Amino acid sequence: MQFSTAAAHAEAAQLFVCTEAAQLKDETAKLLFQSLEDGQSFAAAALPVAGSLQHIALLRLDDLSVATLQKAAKEAAAWAQKQPALSVDLNPFCAENAPRVAAALAAALGEAVYRFDYFKSEAKPAKLVQAAFVHAEHSGSVQAALNRAEALLYGMNLCKDLANTGSNVCTPTYLAETAAKEAQQLGATAKILGGDYIRDNMPSFWGVAKGSKEEPKLLQLQYFGAADKSADPIVLVGKGLTFDSGGISLKPGEAMDEMKYDMSGAGSVFGTLQAVAQMKLKINLTVIIA
Repeated sequence: MQFSTAAAHAEAAQLFVCTEAAQLKDETAKLLFQSLEDGQSFAAAALPVAGSLQHIALLRLDDLSVATLQKAAKEAAAWAQKQPALSVDLNPFCAENAPRVAAALAAALGEAVYRFDYFKSEAKPAKLVQAAFVHAEHSGSVQAALNRAEALLYGMNLCKDLANTGSNVCTPTYLAETAAKEAQQLGATAKILGGDYIRDNMPSFWGVAKGSKEEPKLLQLQYFGAADKSADPIVLVGKGLTFDSGGISLKPGEAMDEMKYDMSGAGSVFGTLQAVAQMKLKINLTVIIA
């Protein structure tokens, strides 16, 4: 999924975003706005143009609170993911709000097009591959917001991919090595400690881990973005148990596949580090995954 502030090609679906009808210049968008009933925020149409259909949609925001932006953006994204390309008109918004609206829409679009098809013989990706966010005056701040959204989506998708991977593949070794490789590519450091260290220094951890034939791993990732590399870091710790460790005989069989999600804590802190590194935040961050 690519986000930009460059003009989209003429055949791209168009999404007009506003808070009131007076902000709109496009006549079709005005008609869509007028079609909305109380409580509705989204409307779409397909117009015949030169032998094909031009898809146009209108998103009305009742206010610019985070909750309203997120809810409305998800509704628009459900429509947008079915289009090959998208052009989003943000011109009604000021320098402060245009980046906020862009960020909410980018996050919703990224979530809508996410697919986990690594193990499928025939992948079926979402149709939408690019979205252009247009603003005549504030393209710079909008692009900065899109860059941050892309970094967050990158970290979120890595977390989802690891969580969705079955425990027969996503073993402690796979989790540690995958996280270390990804982190190092963005300039972070990685240190993996194995069963010998855990047995000698972490008896509680070892007491759980020795019940599996898979060797346990303790992973430390460090990102140094602060001016003072020796400054105390923010530390995040994530549970990296790749399959549920207790009560398995008491759980119904239909929920057994969800036990792989026990390592989602590890995936979350790992994804956070990836997003932080991509955004080049000026902090020191340490992530521990066990």
